[in-house]
Amino acid sequence: MQTQQLQRLRTVTIFLVLLVPFGAFLFYLNWHPGLAEDHHDWVRQSSEPVPAGLTLMWLGAAGVYVSDGDTALVIDGFFTRPPLTQIVFGELEPEPERIRTALEQAGIDELDAVIVTHSHFDHALDAPWIADHFDALLLGSPSAANLARGQGLAEALIREVDDDAALRMGEFRLRFPRSGHAPLPPLLARLAGVNRSIERPLTLPAPARKFREGSLCSVHLTHPQGKVLVQPSAGHEPGALSGLEADVVLTSIAGLEKQSRAYQREFVQHGLQASHPEWILPVDWDDFTRPVSEEVPAPSLLLGNVRSSLRVLEEAAPRVLLTRPLWRMRLMRSGEDMELTRDPSS
Repeated sequence: MQTQQLQRLRTVTIFLVLLVPFGAFLFYLNWHPGLAEDHHDWVRQSSEPVPAGLTLMWLGAAGVYVSDGDTALVIDGFFTRPPLTQIVFGELEPEPERIRTALEQAGIDELDAVIVTHSHFDHALDAPWIADHFDALLLGSPSAANLARGQGLAEALIREVDDDAALRMGEFRLRFPRSGHAPLPPLLARLAGVNRSIERPLTLPAPARKFREGSLCSVHLTHPQGKVLVQPSAGHEPGALSGLEADVVLTSIAGLEKQSRAYQREFVQHGLQASHPEWILPVDWDDFTRPVSEEVPAPSLLLGNVRSSLRVLEEAAPRVLLTRPLWRMRLMRSGEDMELTRDPSS
């Protein structure tokens, strides 16, 4: 009898020991911390119609839209946004209905180019479909080109670029300075194909691990109305931004809070402040496993602590402004000064 009681006690104890970490896992997986409007500086909404300038819009994840009204570009547009279970255990391919819905929400009805900064799925999965839909150029690394070929994009719409490339599209001058990915734990980096390439056309559907990084670049845009730098990951390449000034930097902050203080300082110095921006706009802080919208929450605490990443920027860099997905912003010259505002209709 005493032996049976001891066995029951041992079973209950083991159950409780296992239950606590599992409960903690579920808690952190489902807790999506919000960002209090009054605890941060946000892009100011104009009270009057905004004159012509550059339209900037964060598209969710690391995606960015830039247009001057004549030429329109999308960088790393990712709208399929599959659930976490599919990312981890399933295979990925573009979901046309989700993409069309997101493009309609964003008011995007024309594009001249789709730029892929690197070939991880959350930056590149939808790019070939979007390029084909708009008959737009797809610009990216050889890995991005092989992803596009695997989806059947016409060769005439595929253009490989590297850090020496300088292109003109309308009044935009585009540069693609080399950059780096935010450091990942070794096993995750291997699964994500960091520093590995897509060597041949990749047919879809395919698991997330097949979307190897390829070479990674930032995107620098020069226009008479302003200069824009897009940093698609919280990584950097010392010296790569030399001579490339920007009025505004839109930068991923995903994973920044997990890095050492020394790395964080280096990223702010070499990846952001090296371009002497007037404003820094953090992006890539939403939960990309949910459909894109203005109200999409931050990732769960299990995947990242947005508040900590923002604190890193706000403590180290001046003029950090927050925006939400699908807010339309205007960057424009006003005499010798630059202005950045949110459209009143946004």
